[in-house]
Amino acid sequence: MKDLKKEKANISKAGLITLIVFVVVLAVMMTVFCVLYAINKTSYEESAISLENIYQRSFFDLVDNVNNAEVKLGKLVNSTGGTYSKKLLTEIHENANDAQNNLSYLPISMNGIPETTKFINQLSGFTSVLASDQSDTLSSENLKTLKQLYNSVSSIKYKLNEMSTEIMDGYNISKHSNLKENASFTDFTSKIQGVKTVDEDYPSMIYDGPFSDSVVNKEIKGLNFKEISKEEATEIAKKLFEKQEEASKDVEGSTPPENQTTQFVGETNGKFKTYDFKIVLEGGQEYYAQITKAGGKLLTLSSHANRADKTLSNEEAIEIATGFAKAQGLSNMECVWSDVVGNDTYLNLAPVEDNIILYPDLIKVKVDLATGNILGWEATSYYTNHVERNLPSPSYSKAEAKAKISNDFKIVSSRLALSPLEYNREVLTYEFECEKAGATYYFYFNAENGNLENILKVIKTDNGNLLM
Repeated sequence: MKDLKKEKANISKAGLITLIVFVVVLAVMMTVFCVLYAINKTSYEESAISLENIYQRSFFDLVDNVNNAEVKLGKLVNSTGGTYSKKLLTEIHENANDAQNNLSYLPISMNGIPETTKFINQLSGFTSVLASDQSDTLSSENLKTLKQLYNSVSSIKYKLNEMSTEIMDGYNISKHSNLKENASFTDFTSKIQGVKTVDEDYPSMIYDGPFSDSVVNKEIKGLNFKEISKEEATEIAKKLFEKQEEASKDVEGSTPPENQTTQFVGETNGKFKTYDFKIVLEGGQEYYAQITKAGGKLLTLSSHANRADKTLSNEEAIEIATGFAKAQGLSNMECVWSDVVGNDTYLNLAPVEDNIILYPDLIKVKVDLATGNILGWEATSYYTNHVERNLPSPSYSKAEAKAKISNDFKIVSSRLALSPLEYNREVLTYEFECEKAGATYYFYFNAENGNLENILKVIKTDNGNLLM
């Protein structure tokens, strides 16, 4: 009996010791957990603060550039021309170019603000053209356009300064950049949508190739795929720069991208439904990428490079761009337009089928000539319009169409092109590139009945390159 009691006592003592050890271990684990949680929470809060600081710096830089452009435009429309006007035009172009870069750093769905983005692009291009013009005086037509641009910049400035006041009063860009359920855009994108130009009728000009703005408000035809998950989109975003490295590895002088970190930043449920990501390369360069929910296609990619001496040619940039397109599954793309501006090449890719350029399906690409990195990719036209088509055969001869062009024009080249025209029409045309008095024009004749469908005049800078 005594042995039984002793045994029970020993068991009770062992259980007590086990319990004490368990409690001590649990306490240690809880302490470690709390410490790690506190460290992670502090790290997360520091990252959130750092990200918000980047957003706010980009926003206030955008405000400064728009404010400066508005002041200089006001001086320009009241100037008498000459060297001072050229100086103002150059500075306005730089302000607009910097404003484009500021926008690319903000957590905005770019397909949510197409009018503002297009306007800033036009302001940059138009002032660059006038600054490189040999004339010392501004024509009455150009002066009228500049006054219209001034009115629009003033409107944008007013709205941006209203937002500046809100941000200084505590509005947090990061917290308003998460997409709410059933919303088309984030709160911050919706707020930026209020930054609009006044309604002005600007002259029709081409800065980045024929039909570069062919997307109109119509259904999306090129994304007939099942929807992917956020996790699948994340894996696609992580591999983007592996594809870029593959596209540029054979180009001497290019610098393959480094390792990257990929952060999911939200969703866009506008015309295009996308998963949105912030990508940071090992060297610190930041990208903003949108992957479509339907099919997991790269819709947009944007970044801004640090300035460095260019080492690559325009032809090598085209090779990198077409290689990158091929890595995205687009193998029949050709460069139909390119323009070298500073250290970057801006170019348009279009599919070619049966020797016919498909202009409705354009993709815009920007390549850094210092590293060979893709700095911009915009495929909204392609995924809006691209379908398998039964292309018609011409029933009107090229010779007959050519005969309709005045002898005042020198014909440089000609080819068949599917052209996007008004009323959502896609028409098979003969495209004639012509020159007259130092200017470049494009004539488009219907290949079925010979009717003249469109004439475009090209305005390009002195350092621009046109590849057809």
